[in-house]
Amino acid sequence: MPVLYIILSSKAYNRTVDWAVWSISMETVQVAFYRPEGKGEPLINKVTSWLTGKFVHVELCFWNPGTGKQNLASGVWQNETVFFRPKTFGRTSWSFKSIQVTKRQAVKMREFCAEAASKQIPFNRMGLLRCCTSFPRPTDHTCYFCSELAVCAFQHAGLFTTAIASMVTPTA
Repeated sequence: MPVLYIILSSKAYNRTVDWAVWSISMETVQVAFYRPEGKGEPLINKVTSWLTGKFVHVELCFWNPGTGKQNLASGVWQNETVFFRPKTFGRTSWSFKSIQVTKRQAVKMREFCAEAASKQIPFNRMGLLRCCTSFPRPTDHTCYFCSELAVCAFQHAGLFTTAIASMVTPTA
């Protein structure tokens, strides 16, 4: 696991004095973006692609201590509830973006996703349809569409706090 070192020092009388050295464990969170493959895609994927662009779905992928792999995924699909489980991304239509966060932030994100899954929070169809308008539905944490869930997980860890989760699309 990567480690970030922070060194604070002070110069006084031409001497450098190190005051403290902290090491912060870093962890990679992957954001998995799904791009439709054409025939056989559900209608909602076609509409989403038309409204938002190249990507129609997003999931978060965490380090899984049980398997030692980056395969613990969280997301929500149409007509389903939030999931948080090991997953294999087998299709070639997935693209991944790695984001380095502190170990503490990764834990907070995993806890947020696990709680949403345990509460069986449903898919937010109207929120998805309204996210591209000038009057999105404010996030109330009673339902999520995929990118709204991802942004809320980051925000729970203190990241992307100025983003309006209900306005973020998979392509954004």
